[in-house]
Amino acid sequence: MAERRRRKEPVKDNIAEQFKESANGCPAPRKIDELLIPTGSTLLNCCCSDNPFGGFQLGKIVTVPGPSQSGKSIVAMSMLAAMAHNPAFDGYDLIYDDAEEALEFDTSYLFGEKTSARVAPPKYDKNTDPIYSNTIQDLESNILTRCNRGDCKPFIWIEDSLDALTSEEELEREYKNAIIRAKDGDHADKIQQSYNTEKARIIGRVLRLVKGYLKKARSTLIIIQQERSAMNAMPFAKQYTTSGGKAPFYYSSHQVRLVNTGPIYGVNKISIGNKLDAYIVKNKLNGKKRSCSFCVYEDMGLDDVSSCIDYLCKNHWKSTPNHPQTFRAEELNFEGTKIKIIEHIENNALEKTMQEAVGVAWNINEESLRLGRSRRF
Repeated sequence: MAERRRRKEPVKDNIAEQFKESANGCPAPRKIDELLIPTGSTLLNCCCSDNPFGGFQLGKIVTVPGPSQSGKSIVAMSMLAAMAHNPAFDGYDLIYDDAEEALEFDTSYLFGEKTSARVAPPKYDKNTDPIYSNTIQDLESNILTRCNRGDCKPFIWIEDSLDALTSEEELEREYKNAIIRAKDGDHADKIQQSYNTEKARIIGRVLRLVKGYLKKARSTLIIIQQERSAMNAMPFAKQYTTSGGKAPFYYSSHQVRLVNTGPIYGVNKISIGNKLDAYIVKNKLNGKKRSCSFCVYEDMGLDDVSSCIDYLCKNHWKSTPNHPQTFRAEELNFEGTKIKIIEHIENNALEKTMQEAVGVAWNINEESLRLGRSRRF
């Protein structure tokens, strides 16, 4: 057995055998006996779980920090859209808690009518207007009330964002009054520090409490966080910080940091989207810290197909002799440039076949990173 583990196993060519079976040590996504939550990006799914169809586990807390304009909200909506169009999540409530009340996307246009119909706020008032969480205690109450209902359905809850939640309104009011009464700048700084500490303490208590309820309800809380520059950070230390103290990171099973790496220009050099990098900062599913890139366009949202094609052309498909821009996509039984392959996939509804090909290529690459040594236990 140890001898078999030391040597590298031959890689099979058949997608179904590689992807669906893991016999004889063939590269395959880690087998998980539960439904995985899709992230909206096939590559991000692979980064989180080695599985192209899902990245996050049910019953967990996930944090998604990033600076302003890094695409956090549109990626969050892409997650919900992927679930809204996946029959496996038909029995789930999809909750978008827009605590910032700043979401202005045309959800029907970007994510489809089904997404617009499925995604809902935490609750409505008598006039059917949405009511979002305003304080940390609101978030706690909304989640616990839903979990304790007799007819509770499992749910995926996106909190956008943690920074928009205060602690108790009274604490906020007293903090502002104290700042006004402060005699000097040093006094104001001490008051502000005590407020931030209090907010972090409350967040820690709330997350510790709801974590157990989420697990029992097989539901997941995805928290978006705003990044800010860390004041007086040493040159080699982390240059950014997030609100809530260490609790959001501590209680999360995955933390995915999003970074905007620059605009995408169309005709006449007009910006039509942005390139995003996603870094897996924490991963309690398989321990791996991988990264990927994808594009987000104003007119279509997250472009999953082009990111997958870029990955396959770089890591899996071979270019044809004398035509370096033309690739042979064996799984699709097609040959052409990247643009032609994208058109072929979208015109023939081959997205699932493409995802399977990405899963195979990803796990072949992961297999090549193994040490090839016998495990200790």
